[in-house]
This record gives sequence, C-alpha cells and structure tokens, in this order.
Amino acid sequence: MERKTYTIDLKTGLLCAMLIDGSAMDLHCHSKYSSQNVQTGASSTIGVQESNTSIKKLYEMLKKREMDIFTVSDHNTIKGALELRNNRRKKGLDDSIINCEYDVSIDPCLEPGPHVSFIHVGCCGLDYADNATSPLPDNEVMSLHNKLLDKTEEGYKSFINFCYEKDIGIVFNHPGWKGNSNVDFTGKQLEEICMDFSKVNGLLEINGDHQNENLWALELAQLLKMPICCGTDAHLPRRLGNQYTIAWNEEETESGIKRTPVKEAREYLTALKQGRVGIGSRFELPEKFDKLGVLDIEDQKKIVKYQFNGDWLQILLDVWHGAGNFVNPFTYWNARKAISLGALTAIPFAIAPFSSYTALGLFGLEALACSLLINGIPIVERLSVANDTRTLYKDWKKYHADLDTAEFREERDNIIEEVNLKEEQIRNLEFEVSQKKAEIEEKELEISKIYEYYEEASHLPILNPKLRHWHWLSQKFVNALPWVQASGPKTSSKLTIPKEKKKKKSKS
Repeated sequence: MERKTYTIDLKTGLLCAMLIDGSAMDLHCHSKYSSQNVQTGASSTIGVQESNTSIKKLYEMLKKREMDIFTVSDHNTIKGALELRNNRRKKGLDDSIINCEYDVSIDPCLEPGPHVSFIHVGCCGLDYADNATSPLPDNEVMSLHNKLLDKTEEGYKSFINFCYEKDIGIVFNHPGWKGNSNVDFTGKQLEEICMDFSKVNGLLEINGDHQNENLWALELAQLLKMPICCGTDAHLPRRLGNQYTIAWNEEETESGIKRTPVKEAREYLTALKQGRVGIGSRFELPEKFDKLGVLDIEDQKKIVKYQFNGDWLQILLDVWHGAGNFVNPFTYWNARKAISLGALTAIPFAIAPFSSYTALGLFGLEALACSLLINGIPIVERLSVANDTRTLYKDWKKYHADLDTAEFREERDNIIEEVNLKEEQIRNLEFEVSQKKAEIEEKELEISKIYEYYEEASHLPILNPKLRHWHWLSQKFVNALPWVQASGPKTSSKLTIPKEKKKKKSKS
C-alpha cells in the first residue's frame, strides 16, 4: 500500500516527503500490562493506571487502522508482547515482534528513585536478538528481558551498548520529555544522549502525543542526521494506529532505487536497524501544505501540528476517555483508586446530617465537581509536561548560542581545515595504494610467466652436463640406425671422444 511518508535524508539532514510502498507498524503503544500507576502528579496520587487496553482490543484497532506488522511496547514488561506474538503464531503468521519500553537511568545508580533521572528507551525485536533467523522461544526472550531490566540501572550508555551487541533495535522515545522533573537536566545532556544513540544506530521518535517534543525531536534528528520513527504512545484504544513507522526493502535497478514493502517481522526489523524507515499519519493535511519533496521549516511545523499531535478536540477526547476508564467500576482496581473513589463517594453522606441539602443533592454536586477535577488533572499535567519541554528546549538553544563565539568559530574552522587536510591525505594514500597494487599485479604477471617457462622446461630430457649438444644428437643418430638396433645392446650413453695421439718429435 502506497503511503505518504516523511523521512530524514541522512546525508543532508533535510526532511523529505514522498509516496512509498512500505509496511506500517505503530511502534509505540501500551496495553493493560502497563499496569503501574501514572508517574506524574495527582494522577499518580489517585491511582490512575497507565493503560487498560486488552491485547485483543489492541490488535483489532491496529488492524482496523491498516497496520501490517503488530507489536505492543509496555513499560518494563513483555507479557503483552508475548501474548500478542503467540496469538499470531497460532494462526501461522509471522507479523508480530517483541518490543518493550524501559525506564533507563541516565547515570549508573543503585536503584530507581525520586532523585534518579531517566529516559525511556524502546527496544525492538527482542525475539530476534543475536541476529536470529527465526523467533526465539519465550523462555529465551524472557531471560534476555530480565538482563535488560538489570542493565537499566547501569546507565543508558551501558544499556544501549548491550542492545547494540545483542543486535536489538533501539529508539530514544520522545526525546524532549523530562523523565524526572525533580532532577536537573540540561539541553547539552540531551544532545549528548542523542549523539550516543546515533553511534549505535539508534533512532529518534516522533511521538503521537506531544507537539513540543516532536518539534524538538525533528530538529535534533536533522542536526545530527539521524533516522526518525513514530509511534502513537497510545495508552487508550482510541488513538492506536493514528501514527506509525513505515519500513521498506530497497533494490538498485537500472532505473534507480526500487522500494518494496517488507513481508515479515524480521525484514521489518532489519530495515528499522538500517534506517530504511519513515513516519506516517492517517490524518490529512490541509491542501496548501500537502507537498512532496524537500520541506521547509514552516511546512515541517504544520505537518507536526496537523498529523503528529492532534488538535485540542483530540486531546480532550483522549482525556475524557481516560477519566471514564478511571471511574468505571468494571475496569481495573488498585488501592489508591479504591481509597480515592471511596472517599469521594462517602463525603456527601458524611455531610448530609449537618446540612439542609439532601445527600442526593450533595452527591450530584460532588459528582459534577469530581468530573471537572478528574478531567482537569490530565490537562494540567499535559500543560506542565509541555512547559518542562519548553524550558529544556530554551536551555538547549542557549547552549548552542554560547558555543557560537569567535573562539569556538575559530576552533571549528581549524577542525574543518584539519579534516579537509586529512581527507586529502587519505585520497593521496589511496592513489599510492592503487599504484602499488598495479605494480604488484605486474610483478605477479612476470612471476606467473616465469612459472610457465619453468613448467615447460621441466618436461625436457635431462642432459649430462659433461656432454656437448652435438654429442647427444650423435648418440641419438647412432642408436637409430637399423643394424645397431638389430645387433643388440645400444651404445653407451656415455660417448668417449678419441684422443689424438701426439706425434713424437724426431731426434735430429
């Protein structure tokens, strides 16, 4: 299926839009197995769970949104991904991979806590680790997952290097998100993390949930010339498959590069790790912004706004859906949710004896107030996250502005000049190597001719070094005479040359 795809030109860093016949996957989404409480603010206090989506519902929504490859990337667990993969394999299909989103400490630490800064790293294809040609069994995948959980406390450098050695695809999820607002984090640190990811073929994620983060992630990808991917980060079914990552195979033909969709999960992973990916969205652009080819800055901002974030209506619907899940008595329960809802429900009946209003009236007023509160909390938290990202982005821009001094520019020019000089030296060395190779080939040709002459000479009869050539020929001639052959033994191979007798001098 041909889809509108945005991809980073890894040579120039420019964002390009093109139509590509590729396979799509929502690379970042969550199921009910992301069962921990939301990590931020009031949502954590009242016990809001990360997600409540069943694997069956998740697959149905992704299929409805025309995804070709399927996965789920829950927080620090692969139970949902294993369930999804095993369901697909029972039907004889190889269109699902094991993904997981890990909370990875930025610096080595003893254990996660309120004073530890962390990032989210998406690991793709745990079931094809170590360059496996077929999916690994569940027990091996679980063993690898446990090792990765241990690695999360060793710092992100150790974590991503381990993934690189194990041939696991890695994604820096929503780079502009500040994992722990209680810990100082700078724009310089964030850029260094992105650079470390680029060294091990990592990707930067355009998230279907946060506009500010996406704009910054796109800017970082273009600056560092890194490939980008996309996932919805959907914790609720409604947004699943709205944004996705497109991967394709490439083949060089006489007419140019031919791109074809990947056919199975392993091919998708290979394309992902080699950077043959782009991002797409099921939302349409206004016609005046719908362009192909290289995109300018304003077009890029419009694309992020319209296709990779959604307007306020989309955000409010998402919040309303989440609030409904929380108050629904038939969904998940935990201690914090039970205490919060129980206390709110009991307040009107506790106040009623001391009030002129009936308990039913108080309950109605309280229900309205609670509805506004429960729906307002996520919006306030979103605004807070956006503000943290904006503050971090300003710090990053200041870092680059401080670098752009006369001293830095001079140092940069010196480095560029040195690099150009090294490149020229490399070209000269390559020319010398090519000349030496030509000389070696000539010598090898001469040696081969000498060997040929030697081979021919080795088939000639061995001559007695004491004989002259004419002695040997005369021997052959004598032995060829018929009466010599009939008379018996041939002449000796050693010919004796009769010596002339010296004449005696006469005495006078």
